[in-house]
Amino acid sequence: MDILRRIVRATSQMGGILLLCAGCYEVAPTDRNIQPVEVNHALVQMDSCEQYLDYAKETAIQRMRVLIERQCQQMLDGVSDNDGWDWINGVDEETSGGDVDGDADADADGDGTFSETNVQEEGVDEADIVKTDGEHIYALSGNGFVIVSIDEAGNLTEVGRTKLDGNPVELFIYGDLAVVFSGLEDWEVPDAIALPDAPQYPDFDGPDIDIDFDGSWYGSWYTAVQIVDISDKTAPALSRSTMYAGRYVSSRRVSNALRTVLSSPLPALEVPTMLYVDYWDMSANKARKRIHEACDALIAKNIETINAVTVDAIMPKKLVSDGQAAEPIVQCGNILGPKTPAGTGLVTVASLDLDTPLVQQTDVSVVGQEGLVYASPTSLYLTTARDYAFEAWDSGFWVDETSGIYKFDIESTPSQAVYLATGVAQGRMLNQFCLSEHNGFLRVATTTGSAGWWEDGNSLENHLIVFEQTAADLSVVGQIDGIGPQEEIYAARFLGDRGFMVTFFETDPLFTFDLTDPRNPKVVGEWQGPGFSTYLHPYGENLLISVGWEDGRTNISLYNLSNFALPTLVERQQLPFYSYETTALYEHKAFTFNPETGELLLPFYDWEGEDTGVLIYDISEANIGLRGTLAMGGTPEGEGPARRAMYNGPNVVGVSACRITSAPLVDPTQVISTLAIYEDACDFPGWWYF
Repeated sequence: MDILRRIVRATSQMGGILLLCAGCYEVAPTDRNIQPVEVNHALVQMDSCEQYLDYAKETAIQRMRVLIERQCQQMLDGVSDNDGWDWINGVDEETSGGDVDGDADADADGDGTFSETNVQEEGVDEADIVKTDGEHIYALSGNGFVIVSIDEAGNLTEVGRTKLDGNPVELFIYGDLAVVFSGLEDWEVPDAIALPDAPQYPDFDGPDIDIDFDGSWYGSWYTAVQIVDISDKTAPALSRSTMYAGRYVSSRRVSNALRTVLSSPLPALEVPTMLYVDYWDMSANKARKRIHEACDALIAKNIETINAVTVDAIMPKKLVSDGQAAEPIVQCGNILGPKTPAGTGLVTVASLDLDTPLVQQTDVSVVGQEGLVYASPTSLYLTTARDYAFEAWDSGFWVDETSGIYKFDIESTPSQAVYLATGVAQGRMLNQFCLSEHNGFLRVATTTGSAGWWEDGNSLENHLIVFEQTAADLSVVGQIDGIGPQEEIYAARFLGDRGFMVTFFETDPLFTFDLTDPRNPKVVGEWQGPGFSTYLHPYGENLLISVGWEDGRTNISLYNLSNFALPTLVERQQLPFYSYETTALYEHKAFTFNPETGELLLPFYDWEGEDTGVLIYDISEANIGLRGTLAMGGTPEGEGPARRAMYNGPNVVGVSACRITSAPLVDPTQVISTLAIYEDACDFPGWWYF
């Protein structure tokens, strides 16, 4: 009996049909026979809207198959886990011959006496929820843009404010201009740029089949980029607003050149891809047949729907506030797509010369789901979406788990980002700190594999890869594999000729790398301990500060790198109470450090709802000391948590959605001034965000 069972199983896995004449029934295959493809990430420039349409359809069909086939195989595997229901001993409609039923700002002129946004690369400013020039604080709260003056004594005074469209999320300050990025809801945008509805199949799902959307697109689908004239601080005035059918991803500013990255969904191609067959009361063979039927039917229906789509339905629009008509978010000739599609959507790099903000710009888009955004002073990089790269490989559609890296020139022309080259990285990247350009070389930290469900199934491995541009290729010139086996990256940082990587699964290794010779990168040292770090920050040449997690508590760690081959932990200090957390765990802009004084400012909140404010630490070569706490009043539930901390001369400033509070750095418990910047946040408990 065991031999016969194995023959049946082996035959079905090969997609064959086995007839058992005792009952003469067809055995349903146990897999979907997925054929993996060799991946080519090289970008192809569209030469017409017709080419873009054909490419977008191909992309949507491939993505749809990836999502559906993966779920179908998981269901088939679930049936196999309960194998034995109808093999030989089972009696049901198949064995009796019955039929199967078929329902179916960091400005360069800062004097160092006030903090600036904590950025990854010197000279590359990143947008934030608050900016300062030392005399004024520019903050976003609710739907308002607020300007607050701060004097040397730390007194706060509201100077001016203006209401903006949507929900402002980040801003830049450049001279007498503020550029604010806001998310817009569907009802806030005109019909001229409204995205079409996603296809629906109300009659598709039968009594044992449910279909839905995979939920890749969530939150606001629209963005307003608003230019505010702040030459008169008492009366900030909106100069221009451009609405985009695309959500805000990230942005960078190098001098007067602003680059905004937007991700536009293509709802007309967002067909249902969530599929579930309720097969638990079926025999194994009937369950497999039902799963195959449902999957094939949904794929066929989706292909029919996608092939009927027109160019206009998949070309997002933008609208400028000066009365111009709606126009495509990008011209078809400025659209690029990887030879092997990597998701639907358009990721657009919109450029703006802040010295001439009303002059026409040229934008460029890449077809795919949004990945990471990294920028050096000269180049901007986009990557394949982390989840897409993993799922395409894990589903068996891609032979290897790889990510495309797309390089754009942002130095030559402020009003246009120019595509330069494509690189292919083995694996997936965690965040922007996994990429860094230095002396013409791009260093990348990646993870491959999966943790699996048991120790033997853990195939995780990490890599450090060095690229150099050759013509239109980012060629691999150096690589280290096998870093932190069976663990994955939780933090990475590249600083000049040095590199750092934190991996975690059970322990917290901190690896150090020598990148002096980019063609021969070397692992130099390793420190191991409990917990993990999520952000790494340099302090001089020989110290490294991290924010992390251990035993259920947030902590700050200080490492000594004077012996680069043997990094040592100087001290690890937990936040004062177990319920204290800081947004610096996952947002580097919330980490404020003064390298001149060793003062570290961390906004914190108590998830038990009792306190929020700023923690002030003194960091030295020998230890970490908690100087004191600026309490901002209220509770995280009522007013929202402290989100940013700044130093301004001798004072510390905390910023929440509701208020700005100042106190002396020497004694932060003595509040100097507190100013409500959004009354609704104070008056209505529960309104807050990080």
